[in-house]
Amino acid sequence: MAPEKDEAAAERVLTHLKLIEEAGFTKSMVVNLHGWRLPQDIELTWEGHQFLEDIRDPDIWGKTKERAKGVANMGVGFLWEIAKAEIKTKLGLP
Repeated sequence: MAPEKDEAAAERVLTHLKLIEEAGFTKSMVVNLHGWRLPQDIELTWEGHQFLEDIRDPDIWGKTKERAKGVANMGVGFLWEIAKAEIKTKLGLP
C-alpha cells in the first residue's frame, strides 16, 4: 500500500477513535509519535460496556441494523436508542 493511502487510512481510524471517545464510549491517553496523535491504553467506559452489552444479542443487533437501514448520517447514540427499543419490545415492555 502506498504511504499516502496508509496515512489516509490511519487518519480515518484515528478520526473514528476520537469520535467514539467524544461520544463517551471510550477513554484513552494520547501520545505524540512522529507528528501523529495516537491513542494508547484505550478503555471502555461504563457507557461503552453498556452499549456492547445491549447489542450483544444477534437478534437485537440484526433488528437494530434493519430499522436503521436507509437512514443517512446516523450516530452511535441513535443506534443505541433503537437497540434499547428492541430490547424493550423483546421483553414486552412499553
